[in-house]
Amino acid sequence: MKKKSFILSFCSTFFLILFSTTFFAPKYIVVLLDLLFYIGIIMLLIGSVLLIIQDGFFTRFINNSRRFYSTLSKREQVIQEVEGKNGGNPSYSKKFPLLTYILPLGAFCFSLSVIGSIITVHLGR
Repeated sequence: MKKKSFILSFCSTFFLILFSTTFFAPKYIVVLLDLLFYIGIIMLLIGSVLLIIQDGFFTRFINNSRRFYSTLSKREQVIQEVEGKNGGNPSYSKKFPLLTYILPLGAFCFSLSVIGSIITVHLGR
């Protein structure tokens, strides 16, 4: 419930700023939409990188490359046989709780700026 109230307050604040700028200072609406676009893109980029890290793409790549290089090296194979290792690598998972906030807010800022830009272009600044 806390997540929904946070996202709702964030979205309502952006709507309030956008509409107040439209009525009181219409010449700055383009600057506000550009700023909103940049914020949305940066949040989406950070959220996407965190999502890739959380899903374990890089750990799988590192484990597969280790396994490949250990099969090429005879010394590594002998060490593994002596130590009795089967080659099972432990899996590490990293959870990012902020990811549930960053991606929806970034998508909201991005879509709001694109819709606002389309409306601004059609109305003629």
